[in-house]
Amino acid sequence: EKECKEREKKRATAQKSGKDGAKVNSRTEKNKKIKRKCGDKKKYKDQSADTIKNKNESKGLGAKAQKNGTARNAREHEPKHKRRDADHLPSKEYVKENMRKKFKDEKLNDTELSCIETQIDNNLQTVVIPHIEHQSKTKVHQPKDDTPEMKKAKSSDLHKTAKEEIDTVKKEMDEYEKKGGKKNKRCAKLIKESLGDLLKDLEDPEYFNKIMDAALEHCKKGKRKKR
Repeated sequence: EKECKEREKKRATAQKSGKDGAKVNSRTEKNKKIKRKCGDKKKYKDQSADTIKNKNESKGLGAKAQKNGTARNAREHEPKHKRRDADHLPSKEYVKENMRKKFKDEKLNDTELSCIETQIDNNLQTVVIPHIEHQSKTKVHQPKDDTPEMKKAKSSDLHKTAKEEIDTVKKEMDEYEKKGGKKNKRCAKLIKESLGDLLKDLEDPEYFNKIMDAALEHCKKGKRKKR
């Protein structure tokens, strides 16, 4: 019995440390920090959360943050220069505005419209950039600050608007590089590479239509299943 307990103790230690080819304890894996990586280009739904999972690291974040480790609560206690944002290019509100005009004859109810907007939000490509530079970008491209005429113009030509926003982010990255440091330069390089990849995606004239049509199909399909 004593030998059995010793073996169990050694096994538990090996699992915790990951030694001798043993699997790392799944709880330990879950408690690791999950951070967005500079320059990651993915659909918004596939981006990792810029959050803190480890309960020990979450002490002092408040009951809600400790309970579910949400990105918003954790980020409030993270220095701004360390935060990373998944930036929609172009701003998702312009795409949603275009969608409402595109599907105006579909007679969508509020539930369907909300579903489509969520699908667009989740399936648009995003690029991870530093939080402060994202804030600077949104001062230039902020749909809620546009006049109705500006919003109409920007949402009617999404390819042009996306390219304008990409140019703004590139300029922000030039300034970011000037702040110095190898880390800044590497981050800016990765972001510019991802922006180049996104420009290639935008060469498809149906790029945005495909996203919106897929969103409509998904939400209409969901409605048919419920019947």
